[in-house]
Amino acid sequence: MNNSKRVALKSLKIAKHLSQETLAFTATVYVDGKKIGHAENHGHGGPDELYFTNNKDYQSKVDAFLDACRDDGIEAAYDREMAAFRKKNNLPKRDRDFDIEAALSVLVERTDLERTVRRKAKTNIVFWKANDTSAFYFIKGTYTPENAKRIREFHGDDAHIWNETETLPENF
Repeated sequence: MNNSKRVALKSLKIAKHLSQETLAFTATVYVDGKKIGHAENHGHGGPDELYFTNNKDYQSKVDAFLDACRDDGIEAAYDREMAAFRKKNNLPKRDRDFDIEAALSVLVERTDLERTVRRKAKTNIVFWKANDTSAFYFIKGTYTPENAKRIREFHGDDAHIWNETETLPENF
């Protein structure tokens, strides 16, 4: 994931205590720095919803939102997530359309993870291995080049340290 994201969720509030079958959340959705609407899920098993601030020319707004999500690698992340889920559960491959709900689920997950990692990085060194982006490691302490060198000596040169780049893995 690069730093020049086209799509962003702001004011993301996750209500895990209200989440039953799906993750309950609310957020404001921005594309290219412009507010386009409000997203939410009530946590009762229903779909993630996106309500545009102006419903004129609805389909072109949907298309623009999904195009921006594709540019940010959100569709590719969704495809990887679904492939892993199908493999883990021994399910056949299905054709599917990349839609608003798929995009929002990845955006919420990615935004929440980035927020969590950013908060942890204030008092920890945060890193992951290039071949295993499913696990993030936290080492209590302050980031210094010397500490980064020690981490790479112990964990290998493929250890990517959040504190150096403040970006999530490319394939997340």
